[in-house]
Amino acid sequence: MNRRKTPGKTRRRIPGPRAAAALTLFAMISLAPSTAAAEMIAERVTESNAARYLYDCPDRVGGVGDWYLANDVVWAIVDDVSNANMLSSSGGSLVDLGLLSHKGEQFIQLMPLLNMTRDLVVPYDEIRSEKGEDWASITVAASHGLRPEKPGFGVPSKEDAEKILVETEYKLEAGESFIRIKTTVTNTGEEKAKIFFVGDLVYWGDDTLKPFAGSRKKLGPARGAPRGFEHPLIDPSSLISILRGMGGFTYVAGGGVEGMPPVSYGLCSPTEHANNRLLWGINDNLVSVLGPFLGKFNRPFDMWKIFFRGIPPGEQYVYERVMVVGDRNDIASATDTIFDLLGTAAAGSGVEGKIEPADADTSILVFTADRELPVTQIRPARRGEGAGAFRATLPPGEYTAKIRSICRDPDLSTPEMEPITREFTVSEAGLADLGTIKLPDVSTLRVEVFEGESRSPARIVIHGEEGTPDPELGAELLGFTLGGAPTVTTYAGNWLLLDGNETGPVEVGLRPGKYSVYATHGFEYSVAEARVDLGEPGSEKNVKLGLERVIDTPGMMNGDFHVHSAPSFDSAVSYERRVKSFVADGVDLLIATDHDALMRFAPVIEKMNLTHRLMSIVGVEATSTQMALPTPYTIGHTNAWPLRYDPTLPRRGMVQDEGIRPRDLFDRLREIADGEPVIQVNHGRGGEVDGGASYFRALGVEFGKPLEYDPTLPLTEAPNAQLLVANANGTRDIDFDVIEVLNGNWFSGYLLLRDDWFSLLNQGYAKTGAANSDTHIMASLAGYPRNYILLKDPKARRADKETLGERIRGMKIFGTTGPIIMVDINGEATMGDTVTAKDGKVDLNIKVSAAPWAPLDVIHIYANGELLKDIEAGPQSEIVRLDRSVSLTLEKDTWLIVEATTHADPETGEPTRPGGLYNIIAPGFAPLAFTNPIFVDVDGNGRFDPPGIPPRPEKQ
Repeated sequence: MNRRKTPGKTRRRIPGPRAAAALTLFAMISLAPSTAAAEMIAERVTESNAARYLYDCPDRVGGVGDWYLANDVVWAIVDDVSNANMLSSSGGSLVDLGLLSHKGEQFIQLMPLLNMTRDLVVPYDEIRSEKGEDWASITVAASHGLRPEKPGFGVPSKEDAEKILVETEYKLEAGESFIRIKTTVTNTGEEKAKIFFVGDLVYWGDDTLKPFAGSRKKLGPARGAPRGFEHPLIDPSSLISILRGMGGFTYVAGGGVEGMPPVSYGLCSPTEHANNRLLWGINDNLVSVLGPFLGKFNRPFDMWKIFFRGIPPGEQYVYERVMVVGDRNDIASATDTIFDLLGTAAAGSGVEGKIEPADADTSILVFTADRELPVTQIRPARRGEGAGAFRATLPPGEYTAKIRSICRDPDLSTPEMEPITREFTVSEAGLADLGTIKLPDVSTLRVEVFEGESRSPARIVIHGEEGTPDPELGAELLGFTLGGAPTVTTYAGNWLLLDGNETGPVEVGLRPGKYSVYATHGFEYSVAEARVDLGEPGSEKNVKLGLERVIDTPGMMNGDFHVHSAPSFDSAVSYERRVKSFVADGVDLLIATDHDALMRFAPVIEKMNLTHRLMSIVGVEATSTQMALPTPYTIGHTNAWPLRYDPTLPRRGMVQDEGIRPRDLFDRLREIADGEPVIQVNHGRGGEVDGGASYFRALGVEFGKPLEYDPTLPLTEAPNAQLLVANANGTRDIDFDVIEVLNGNWFSGYLLLRDDWFSLLNQGYAKTGAANSDTHIMASLAGYPRNYILLKDPKARRADKETLGERIRGMKIFGTTGPIIMVDINGEATMGDTVTAKDGKVDLNIKVSAAPWAPLDVIHIYANGELLKDIEAGPQSEIVRLDRSVSLTLEKDTWLIVEATTHADPETGEPTRPGGLYNIIAPGFAPLAFTNPIFVDVDGNGRFDPPGIPPRPEKQ
């Protein structure tokens, strides 16, 4: 790798021919005046400048080795061309974009997309930075051509792809709140290059920023499909589905999530707009694909012409666009600039008004009055000097505003929340004044929770009664839908969180009605309940609830090994809200496992004065998403902890994990471990085999099809034998420590993964079984399910991370959604232990406890994977549901596992969801607990001899 420096220019290049491409400016965009004070920066991040350029914000991906770009308004990071990541199999993409005013961002990634397929990779291998007095830029180039990953629609042959060069410039000019992006595609071949679409894939993040697609009016012969927040449901594996879901747009924007740094983003192309052309693409809750088709494509029925489009020999195609950065968590802060750049709004034209009360959480969706096309969305600030006031730029025209605020309903006669509507006209120059909009009154509930005389952490669940709907506290108020169905949102839920540090009651405004209020603090506590009548608008009630510990668990520590927060591309839960959610539900241990990014919660916990309640460990979820040649169906998701956290490195020190087998990933994770790591295979039966498969669903490939693990076959037989193939270090795909048997409330997956787990145990591969929440949003409950870790000291309440790792790898845990299980054999051996019983006679001692709100029906005993015995659970009125010694006579070496749950659904085999109070506290769950195995040595040789997989019966 060669490097050279010249004045004002930095270059880094991987050896190879350099693509020649024109570097032109956007002539159609009016430039903001430059200022002498503006410092233009475009340079590589190094250890010496890292403290200056690497801001401490949750979503930052870039680090030392990447490239920093800034003017006096906006900062950005382009990852180095060598820095592949979970979303792109090549570096050189925009991974961070924020405002210098608060150093924050919520950006995930923007990467090039040709021919609307990820199977045609733009492998950037050259990067350079340049700057002038009032501008700075970073340019990346794919000087060796494109890389087809696998044959498919829009994917040229390897020979043709190598003749297509791509260069993308990211440029900032002084005073501008947007980054200019220009992609030049050059055909160096002698035949037409079959490139028919040049665009971007923008990752908004699942359950985080939501894309808003707009096209205010008909453009020439085109009619856009301005869907706002309402998008079709698209099957990415179906070309027909993609074509049906495709639309033409003028812009796509995403407003940031409340509680995170105030920012928004918007993508548009003033150049294409000036040529009377729409951008084409698709949107869903995760991504937007947006860009132009080559040729004059402004009508959906012109799509068939893509087969005849391309770039002639020796010619180039240039696509210019801008990514706007707004300063509020709404769409309007982006469209204010977009409408100005596109020239569709006169100077000073738009709408203004004021919301009362000013602190109400309010969202205003603006539509055209004639065709009801969505135009923008406004979220007034709730704090500070301008609280309640709003103002947004709009093109001249007739509009309707739909105003929604959390729990404020103008029509209490129906359970649905109705908006307030206002019609208004925007003139060529001037603001339409909506005046003061008085919102409906709410009723006020004040809650405090105690354990004895002390304030207690708690999750306060508010349940509507007698026709009153459950409140949707924390709703985004966007009306975001896929295929007509609403999607989950980051903070929406019908509960409040208390961390025990409150000095008085917690207050919340509710829609007038009747409610039951519950306090819960985890599986070891009772549930406290009160009924309140808040039927009159403006009414107030104070509720004091008392919790009681009903199960004591000395010598144990409960923890969740699969947790997400803001650093994950598909989570926007702030650090503080994540910590509070775990403390409220009584979780002792939080292992941070964000997607491909390390996170350290300890400083946050300390700042919140909660170190006595919650311990954290740095970990990661290595997230395979790239369907590359070595892993055509990916390898799923893998957690590892504890790891070394380094805030200066890309993704805080996470290794690259795409395009490699699990065995190689395990080696890389062990290299960044902080001591002896725990490696856990997550939700191993999840995902689609043709869209990102999980561990047990894609062991290898045969005739282009993925090979799934077969639990009825030995590991020595195909396809299972793939797991035993070692790399140069001797590491195999089977060499992990923990299998996540239960993920959230995915009980159908539990049944599948339990079979896989039992299969491995029967063959002597003693993998710890775990249960984790995989929580991303507030609706996915913290610590549901969780694991109880048996500590070395039977009186201890906490242990260090080294001891916890040892106990987890040693199978000293049980997973649960409520029940607490204690098991041993002969009073001497517990989970993970081996006990010798030469006569085969053992006493299995089982004690199952559960709080009164968690029903249980049956306790199952499994021996070598077969159901050995069922025992009915005791009455729900009792805390201890079973305390019994079960005498067993075993004929051969046997492992034993105990499971406590409800009766199985006769159709699905899953535990029956019980309804009632349990369903209010843990919606969607069923009581279930399972132990890890105890091993019995019957033949007396001092070891456990696994029974193996029984042979399949021969076909008659």
